Order: sequence, then structure tokens, then C-alpha cells
Amino acid sequence: MSAPFCMSDIASFLELAAAEGWICGEWELKFLLQAFPQGCLVQRDGSGVTGYVTSVRHDESGWIGNLLVA
Repeated sequence: MSAPFCMSDIASFLELAAAEGWICGEWELKFLLQAFPQGCLVQRDGSGVTGYVTSVRHDESGWIGNLLVA
């Protein structure tokens, strides 16, 4: 079930991103959560978070910045 991405999800996102060789920082996710909270979602199952997506709406289009699935 998809749910809002919360500040408490940042550490697990960064751990999974680092395992994939991504270069991103906590500041980036905090910015997205503060500026575009409606575009930051997680997919949860019984054992925790299985996926993350961040997106930003821009005029008539959008941008998917992070799509990360365990």
C-alpha cells in the first residue's frame, strides 16, 4: 500500500540508495519532503518499506526524481 514518505523513512532510503551506488544526501530528501510532500511516497508491506518515489509537479508536467525499489 502506498503511503506518504515521512522523515522517519529517510535513513532506510539512504541505506538502500547507498547499496545501489547512488549519491544523495539527507538534505535532498528533507527538502523534497518540505517543499513537495504530496509527491513523496513509499510502498509498504508487512515487513516495512519496499519502495520509494519522489516527484515534483511543474506546470503541466512532472518530474520523477527518485524511484527506488528493494
